[in-house]
Amino acid sequence: MSSRPVVYLLHGDDEHAMQRFVQRMEEKLGDPATAQLNLTVLERENFSLGALASAAQAMPFLAERRLVVVHDPLAALASSQQREKFTALLENLPESTALVLLIHQRLQPSHWLLRWAATQGERVFIRALNRPQGAQLTAWIRAQAAERDGAITPTAAQLLAEAVGADPHQLIQEVEKLLAYVNYARPIDEEDVMLLVSGRVEGDIFALVDAVGNQNARQALKRLRVMLELEHPLRIFAMIIRQFRLLLLTRELMDNGATADEIAAALKVQPFLAPRLIAQARRYTLASLEHIYRRLAEIDAAIKSGQVEAEVALETLVAALTA
Repeated sequence: MSSRPVVYLLHGDDEHAMQRFVQRMEEKLGDPATAQLNLTVLERENFSLGALASAAQAMPFLAERRLVVVHDPLAALASSQQREKFTALLENLPESTALVLLIHQRLQPSHWLLRWAATQGERVFIRALNRPQGAQLTAWIRAQAAERDGAITPTAAQLLAEAVGADPHQLIQEVEKLLAYVNYARPIDEEDVMLLVSGRVEGDIFALVDAVGNQNARQALKRLRVMLELEHPLRIFAMIIRQFRLLLLTRELMDNGATADEIAAALKVQPFLAPRLIAQARRYTLASLEHIYRRLAEIDAAIKSGQVEAEVALETLVAALTA
C-alpha cells in the first residue's frame, strides 16, 4: 500500500479552494521550470482515457513526482464500460504520479466514483470542497483577513457576505481592498464595507428612508423597485435593518443632547454621515423607531423561516411604513 495518495479526488462548488489545492501540489514539484515539465492539465474538452493514460503513466523528469490535473472527466464516462476502464487505469497508476481529479459539482455518497474511491484506502485522497454559507462564510471571511495580517469585525464580515455573496474570488478582492483602505492598522468595520463595497446602495438606502420618513409611498416604492432591479432583496433588507438601527441609536443620542460629532463617534460612522442620520432621525419619535425595529426583526424571522419571500416582505414593509 502506498504511503501517500496517488489519486486526489476533490468535488464540490468551491473552485477557489480547488485552485489553491492544485497550487500547493504544483509548489511541491520544485522550481517553476521543473514543475512545468512535470505538469499536465486535461480540461473537460480534451479529456479522453487515452490522453489520461499517456499523461499519468509517464515518468517524472528531474522530479520525484509527476502532477496530472483533470477537470470534470465524468461527462466522458457515461457507460459502465468506460467507468471500468477509467477505474482500472487509476488503480494501476505508478506512485510517481499524483493525479488530481477536480469534479466541479457536489457528489452524493452513493455516486459511483465515491463508492470506488472508498475501496482504495490510503491510495485515494477524498475531499468535498463546498462554498461556505451563513456563519461559516462569515468565519471564512475573517480567516481570509487574518491570513493577510489584517482583521475584520464579525458584523463587517457579515455585511460583506450579504453584499457580495459566496463568491470566494470577489470576496478576497474586496477583503484585500478593504485591508489596504484601513492600511492594516485596525480591523475593517461596517462603515468601511458600506463606503467601499456598498457605496451606491448606501445612497439608495438614504433616499428610500427619506421617502419613508416623508410618508411618500409612491416615491418610496419607486426607490425600492429600482434597487430590486440592481441588488438582491436580502442585501437590501440587511441594509434597511442597519439604517434603522443607526436611526434608533441616533434618536436616543439626540434625545440625550449629543452633538453630531459625538453621534458620529458613538456610532463609529464617518463624520459626514452624522448630519444625514440626524436629519432622518428627526422625522421619527424614539417609540416609532423602536416599533419599526421590532417589526424588522419579525420580518427577518419570517424570511429566514420561509414564511414570506424577501421581495414581497420589503414591498409590504414600505407600504405599511408610508400608510
